[in-house]
Amino acid sequence: MNREEILNKLQKTTEETLGLNGVSFTPKTKLSGLAISSYGIVQLICAVEDAFDIEIANKDLKACKTVGDVVKIVEKGLSE
Repeated sequence: MNREEILNKLQKTTEETLGLNGVSFTPKTKLSGLAISSYGIVQLICAVEDAFDIEIANKDLKACKTVGDVVKIVEKGLSE
């Protein structure tokens, strides 16, 4: 799965999980700019883990500031 496919699946997962329909984002989009509550972030991370069948470590989670950071973590998880 390439970065574009991951980004598309991540966007779809975000829309389905948080109801953010029509929200478009790029790898540079800041997670804080999506106006997601801390509970929403937990929901999203769980949904991402399920969607990509990966496990995201807490240390990786703390480093997530942008959508691109999440894409990198998914890539890392898929390669393991």
